[in-house]
Formats: sequence, structure tokens, C-alpha cells
Amino acid sequence: VLSMASEASSFLLPANVAPRHYDVYFATNLKAEFKYEGEVTIEVDVKETTSRVTLHAHELTIHEAKIDDAAVTTSVEADKQFLHLDAAEPLAVGSHRIHIAFQGIHNDKMAGFYRSTTDTQCLGVTQFESTDARRAFPCFDEPALKATFQLRVRAPKGRRCLSNTPISATAEEGEDVTYTFEKTPLLPTYLVAVVVGDLEEVSETNKNGVRVAILATPGKVEWCNFALQVAVKTLDFFAEYFGIPYMLGKCDLVAIPDFGAGAMENAGLVTFRETALLVDPANTSAQGKQRVAYVVAHELAHQWFGNLTTMQWWSDLWLNEGFATWAGWMAVDKLFPEWDTWSQFNAQETAYAMRVDSMRSSHAIQVPVPDPSLISQVFDGLSYSKGAAVIRALEAFMTADKFRDGLRLYLQRHKFANAATEDLWAALAESSGMPIDTIMPSWTRHVGFPVLHVEPAGEDAGAPAAGTRRFRVTQHRFLTTGAPEEEEDAHLWHVPITALAAGEAEGEPKLVLASRSGVLDLPDARWVKLNPGQTGFYRVRYAPALMASLMGALRGGELSTVDRLGLVSDAGALNKAGEMPMAELLELYLAIGERETEEPVWTQVTIDLGEFASAAEEQPWYPLLQRMLVDVYRHAGERLGWTPAEGESHATTKLRPMVLSALAAHGHAATVEECQRQFQLLIKDPTSVPADLRAVVVGEAVRSGGVEAFDQGVALYMGTENPDEKVRYLMALARTSDPALVARYLEWALNPEGPVRGQDVLYALVGIARSRAGRHQGWEYVKSHWAQIEERFKGTERMLSYLSTLPLRGFATAEMADDAEAFFKAHPVPEASLSQSQALESIRTKAAWVQRDGPAAEAWLKSREAAL
Repeated sequence: VLSMASEASSFLLPANVAPRHYDVYFATNLKAEFKYEGEVTIEVDVKETTSRVTLHAHELTIHEAKIDDAAVTTSVEADKQFLHLDAAEPLAVGSHRIHIAFQGIHNDKMAGFYRSTTDTQCLGVTQFESTDARRAFPCFDEPALKATFQLRVRAPKGRRCLSNTPISATAEEGEDVTYTFEKTPLLPTYLVAVVVGDLEEVSETNKNGVRVAILATPGKVEWCNFALQVAVKTLDFFAEYFGIPYMLGKCDLVAIPDFGAGAMENAGLVTFRETALLVDPANTSAQGKQRVAYVVAHELAHQWFGNLTTMQWWSDLWLNEGFATWAGWMAVDKLFPEWDTWSQFNAQETAYAMRVDSMRSSHAIQVPVPDPSLISQVFDGLSYSKGAAVIRALEAFMTADKFRDGLRLYLQRHKFANAATEDLWAALAESSGMPIDTIMPSWTRHVGFPVLHVEPAGEDAGAPAAGTRRFRVTQHRFLTTGAPEEEEDAHLWHVPITALAAGEAEGEPKLVLASRSGVLDLPDARWVKLNPGQTGFYRVRYAPALMASLMGALRGGELSTVDRLGLVSDAGALNKAGEMPMAELLELYLAIGERETEEPVWTQVTIDLGEFASAAEEQPWYPLLQRMLVDVYRHAGERLGWTPAEGESHATTKLRPMVLSALAAHGHAATVEECQRQFQLLIKDPTSVPADLRAVVVGEAVRSGGVEAFDQGVALYMGTENPDEKVRYLMALARTSDPALVARYLEWALNPEGPVRGQDVLYALVGIARSRAGRHQGWEYVKSHWAQIEERFKGTERMLSYLSTLPLRGFATAEMADDAEAFFKAHPVPEASLSQSQALESIRTKAAWVQRDGPAAEAWLKSREAAL
């Protein structure tokens, strides 16, 4: 899937020429054919005599090229996106100047220097990560080739023009203005940025003198205030935490109407999807608000991890994304301590990383990327979520202060330069005196993670100390797709183990397990739990008696929120892997349902139990499972009700729609009836229903209603300008159960001429994949329209990867896996090969899960039928 060959690839630029400084000029053209003129002058250092200079260019027309004012011959190597400049005479070692005049296009692919269109304007926006700076101007487009940049941009009068640095000069030229920007610090090409458009802003200067501005298209400026407060405080926090000032004097954060990613950390000019930056207090959900806080913090963390210190090559992408993910959560926890951030981190980042990394199609965090076309594949849950979870585990092992001191040393040592993972381990080891450079490669250079089997030690393990019990702990690679083969289980991780016993206030470090098994002396208490606080990246399988004692602790309210979450997460995964009986898991879910009040635990239950329920939808005993699901959620639903209490917590506001949505989806009569009643209120007055509940209400009304309800839902979508609300309505409309309306929805949402922006078709496909009634039609639509989809999103590899796999998420039969595999072979998307392999493995794993544990689930459900 991903080549593990040497990175000494022919796709890398020759090392004999390196850039030092760029002067870049763009004459934007956001009308007519959208073709713009440009010039770039690059000061380079020639390291060995050569007649040829090679750099990158893609989808550009080269007008002329010179080196030291002498014309050169140009040629392209299209498969490598190389532009070769051949001089008449050899270039001596030393400094030289390249000048190229070119033409580019403001495309509609959300990549390069592209265009984003609204009803009233066309904006010019750059998105260069990972290899699309070459689409905007000829350049040395690799992260290790840092240089300084000075940009000049010609744009129409009356438009805002932004770049990485402040404007240093302006000059009017007819109906246009040319803006000259201050010289940047050393940057890789992928962090250079320009935005041109009619924008409004709110701004504030933080305590370190940095001017922070949030910008959006007209009419949305009032929705910028929450992000502004988050950004101002986050920049201050990171400057203090990392011990290094933010590297620029201003920081602009801009909401873009069309944006392929979630956000992009361009130095000093951070760009976002509107849903990731704008908060309308009246209409944005609590989940949407939290997402804005997190994404802002994540992107600002990059200003240090990625921008100040940049990975040497994309094989170390996790140094950017894993750290920004972890640091983003850390900043949110600092700003909003009442949100119980780290419990949510476990339910979202850690649990997701473990789901991906428990498959045979997973890959190591550090993975060679010899071909730039493969780069998009490592922007995945392993670089982001597993990277963050491993960092979280390392911080807990080292202690927060030692870890922070090591990060400061690393950033100080490599600021305005490039670094590799080994440089980080070296700094942490040097700063702390701990063997970090020995321990951590076992986590980043190897695929997967361990499950620890815990059982009472036999007599051969010796006698425990007084007042303790001795346990045997054994590690194996954890796979949900079946027990690992001998070669798959050969690797041994260095596992820092902590444990908590009944009566103890907090867990304590016990040992670092680096062998297959070891012994552990723990207090002779009513119960013991490994991995308290869930900071370790491993699962735990307890011997039956130990698990029974933990169930007693759970029912007795003795476990913390995050430890209850960990118990549920491990149990669900172990059952899926065939290591825990189904009856034991279902009893656990019922126990959670009886008393659980915390949103992170319910998030984990909803993900895990929801996955099994979705996989079992075609089974004859599925109605019994639905009754059991209603029983699990019923107590929480009664406690939460439909009306938010004044001053209720953020977590409670987030939890209510999760619980009510589950109850409605599984046929709880009172919830379905209330959805219908509230839908009638909503269509008369959209503000009559709390923002967090509107999608629940619309989804259920559309599912059980007909054409009239669907049309009313579409009207709600069309009638709101709030981007968060638009996405929620878009996904709710996918719940229709009428095949004719499913077909209409697909055409409405996926047709390029329809009202749904290209960036948002992903949400439509997620919604359809969740729908029992719609997922087969959705997959058939994607297959039959693949040529049009591929043409529309060609050049945006990550979008194509999502579009080919998202429709498959709800399937759980071998037949559907075979169908999808045949389609992938007939319509290859090389950039999506990894995600497609994971999608196929996921379907087959769920099919095997239901086949293996379905009879046990059916037997348990029938034994409890009278009580359900």
C-alpha cells in the first residue's frame, strides 16, 4: 500500500541547488478565464557545478526563464512535476539568480492558487500543502528547502489582500492595487499563503503585542468573536508553554467558503472552513463551538510545530500533525477546564487511532514516503490521532514538566530549520536524563499497539511482598481482524504501566514492560485497574475474576469518568477481536445505561455499540437489539429531557442530542413523537427548537415522513446561512427512508450544479452511509457517477480518497466488500489505496464479527426479551 523502500527517490529534487530567497509576483484574475500572470525571482546557492537547475512546476505555462539574466532552455518532466532549466554554460558553485515569467489558473479544485465563489464575489485563496505551491508558481517544493519570501500581489481595488506578513507598500495601477508584503522568515513553500477577497474582520492585540484578526465574508463578522478570544489566549499560552515567542507580528485567521481540508496553518495567515472558525451564538451547536476552539488551537500550535520547526520530509508528518493534535487539546483544556477535555480526547483521538491501528492494513507513524503522490495517504488517523495519543502517553510517562522542558530544547535547537523524529527523542532524552530515544522508536517505527493480558501470577512467579498480590502481564499485538500470526506478533513495545487499586487516590507507575511478559505486584485490594487516566496507548484484557471486580467498581461509582470510558472502550474492542464474550459486553452496556451521566463515556458507548448495531441491521434478531439499545439510552434520555436547563454544562448540552438521536433511531415511541411535534414548531420558527436538537428533529421527521417533510427539511437547509447548521441539516436529510427521496437527495447533494458545495459532499455521503435505507443506493450512485466525481475532484487526492470510501462505512457483509474491491480494481485511485484497503478490511471484520458473535447476541437478547 505504502512503499517501504528507501526514500532516496527519483521524485526528489537534486541536492545540488538550494533556494535562499524568493520574490514572487501574482497579478490575480478572478474573472473571465481565471488565468493569472506571475513572475518569480529565486536566489539560489549552487553547491556543485551544473548546467541544469531542476525545480517544480505543475499546471503552469512558462513564458520565459533566465539564470543570471541569460536565457535558458526549459523542459518539463510531467510525471514528476519537474521543470528543468538548462543553461548554455555551466553554473559555477555559488550564488545565482533565477527569473521565470509564467501563467497560472485560479482553478476550482481547492488546491494551488484557487478560486472560492459566493453569490456576490470570487475570492482568490491559496492551499499549498502538501505539494501544490508548484501549481501557483515555480519553486523548490519540498519542506527541507526553506527560504525567505517577499510577495507582491495585484488585486482589484476594494478587496482585502492578505499574505503571511503585513503589507509594507501599496501602489495603485488603474482599477487594481499592487500590495507588497514584508519579507517572511525562513519557510517551506507549503506555508506561503495569499487571500484576496471582500472580507470583514474583528481584531485584538494579545499581551505579547501580536495583532490577531479573524476575517470572514460580509455578513458573518459577528460570528468571529468566539474564535478571536480563543486565538488571542491560545497564542499567549503557547508562547509561554514553548518558551519561544510567536515568530510573526500578526496572525490572520480567515474563513473561506470553499475549503478542502478543515484548516491550514500557513504562517501568519491561517485559513479555515467556515464551520471550523465561525460561531453563531444562536445557531451553532455546542459540538460545533468546541470544534472551532479545537481547530483554532490545533492550527496555532503548528506555528511552532511545523512552521518554526519543520519536518525534514513527509515521512515525519506526524511531528507536525500529531503534536498539533495533542497541543490543540492541551490548549482547549487550558482555556475551558470545565469541558473535561482529556476524557473527550480518549473518546475521540485515542479510540479512533486504536480502531485504525488494530487493522492489518495499518502502518507505522513514521513511514517512508518515496513518492510525493503518496503523501496525501499519511494525512490520516495515525499521523494525527495515534501521534497525539503516543505523545500524551509520553508526557504522562516523563511528567509534564520534564516533557515541556524537552520540547523547549527541541524547538530552540531546530527553530527556523528542519528536524526528524530522532531529533525530538534526542532532545527529550538529553533534557530529562530518561532513555526516551530507546523507548519511543518501538512506538513510532512499528505498526500496531499491544493488548496486555492480566491474570494472577502462578507459583513459579515467586511470592509477592506483604499486602500485595502478584500478577502476570503479557503483551501481544492487538488486532480486531483475528489473532496475530507469529511474525505479526514478533515486535515488543516498551510499555510504561501504571495501576490503580481500590482506595488509592491516583495511579502510580509500576514498570516499563519491554519483554513478552513480566510480573507486577499490586495492593491486595477489592479491584485493580491498569492504565488509570487512560494515558497509555494499549488495551487491557483482565482475567474473568479481575473483570468482575471492575464491574462491581463501575456499578458502585468508584471509577472516574475516563476510567469508565477506558473500560468500555477496551471491552468493545476485545469483543470485536473475539477476546471477550458478547454476553459480558452487553451486560456492561446495560450497567452503563443504568447510571452513566458523562458525555465522553456515552460517546464511546455510542460509537462502539452503534457500530455493532449497524453491522447487525440485516439480522433477524435486530429488532430485539433495538429494544436493548432503547433500554441502554432510556434512563439518560429521561434525565436529560428536551429542554436545556439554565446554566447547564457544555457536556450536558452536547450529550442531549446524542442520546435523543439514539432513542429516535431505534424506535423509542415517545422520542419519535416528540421529534414530530418539534418539527412542526421548527418549520414555523427555526429558533423555537434549541440549536443542538434541530438536526435530531429534522432527521427523524424526514426518516418517517414523506415528500412534504423532505421538502421542508430542504427549505431549512436553504434558509440558513450558518455553516455548522447547514452541515447538520445536510446530514439529517440523508435519513429519508423513501427510495425515491434517497435518489433525489443524492442528485441534489452530489450534482455539481446543485446547492451543496463541493467541500460538503463528504457530509452527504457520511449521512447516506449511516442510513440503512439509503446506503446501498448511495454506493450505487457513487459507482455509476464515478467518472463525473473523479473529474470534479481530480487533483484533490484527499477528497477522492474520502469520496471512494465514505459510502462504504455502513456495510458489514463479505459480498459488499467483494463488490467494493472489484470497483476499486476497475477504477484505481493510487492516492486512495491505503484508505481503500482499510475500508475493505473494516467491512470484512464487521462481517466476521456478526457471524461469530451474532448467535451469542441473539441468545442473550432472547433470554432478556421479557425485560427489554
